[in-house]
Order: sequence, then C-alpha cells, then structure tokens
Amino acid sequence: MAAVDADSLSFCFEAVLKDTEWESLQLDIRVCPQRRTCNACGNEFAVVEYNTICPACAGSNSTPAAGTNWISITWRWRPMERLPLKSKVLNENQIIAESLRERYREHGVLCLNLISGPGSGKTALLERTLASFDRATRVCVLTGDIQTDNDARRLAQYGFPVQQITTGGTCHLDGRMIERHLAAWNLDDIDLLFIETSATWSARQATTSAKPRRLCCSA
Repeated sequence: MAAVDADSLSFCFEAVLKDTEWESLQLDIRVCPQRRTCNACGNEFAVVEYNTICPACAGSNSTPAAGTNWISITWRWRPMERLPLKSKVLNENQIIAESLRERYREHGVLCLNLISGPGSGKTALLERTLASFDRATRVCVLTGDIQTDNDARRLAQYGFPVQQITTGGTCHLDGRMIERHLAAWNLDDIDLLFIETSATWSARQATTSAKPRRLCCSA
C-alpha cells in the first residue's frame, strides 16, 4: 500500500471497529521508507515525508535507490482480559444442583432427566410412561417450555402432579427454576421425579439426581 499515512490509517481502523465484535483486532504497520541517491553529490538518503531534496547538498535531482515508501500491514488480536462471568454463572448453578442432589438423597427421590431437542418425542415418551403407572404411584413431573403450558396439560390428564416451568425465552431449565418449583411439593411424598428439558449443559447439571440418570431422546 503506497501513498498512505500510517497514523491516519491506524486512527480510521480503530474508529471503524469500535464497539463491534472486531474491536480487539489490532493493525501492525511497518513502513518501508524510500531511499534515493543524489545525482549531484552521490549522497544516499532516506525520503522523509515525501521530501526528495538531498540533505547534503540541497540538490533536487535524485534517483530511487531502495524502498518505495510502501506500507506493509498485518493484523492480530489484542490481548484481552477474560472476565470469568460464564464460570461464575455455571459455578452458581452447580452449587444449586448439588443442593438438589442432596435433597433427592435425603428424601429417597429418584430423579430422571429427559434430555433432547424440541420435537424429538420427550413428552410423548412421558405420556406412554405415565399411562403405564398405577394411580397410586408417587410420581411427579416438571416440564419446561419457552412460552406455553401445552406439555403440562397433556401430561396432567394421567392424574399425577405436573408443573409447567415457563422459561420465557431460554431453551433449558437451570437450577433456580427447578428449586423454585420443587418448593410447591413435599419430597417425602415423591418416589420418582421426571424433569423434561432441552439438552444443554446447565440443564443437565441442575437436574441430575444423586446418581445421575438421564434419558436422551432423539427423533
């Protein structure tokens, strides 16, 4: 790249990338200065700010000797400090999950977490499973959905306690959601707890029982 001011280029580059996902990108600019030889005195000199006057004799007649005043440009990512926000959130969820597992152990609750993506058959599998149980079976169901309570209404027809957890946009259930909805039930009255959720890391951590038992459904 020739005939470009390096400082201006750097300023514009940072201005364009500011507040974008590329903001940490950094230019490395290397200027290859032109050198000329004075035809009058033979002095070889570097061209500074496009001044081709010989500094030795002030002669204006010179020829290129080396370099072309080109700018060589490369780019790299600036070192950035990583904020451990994700780790903090996941650690908090893990603490809640461990608390839930301890409660399952204390009350002898077997927790089965049904994990898969939307439309893979989790609710249908639960319907068949609940239909096979005697009405005296002490089983409860927590089911997650982004907006509706459709799954809870489908499952409630089998006569067992069901709660719909409406996530309001997220695809999974986290530890706090599970903990909050379990507060409505007495765990001493539950032998088997089904939790239906999407397949995400945080959901698996939040809902596993003392000895993790997960059912993964695929279409």
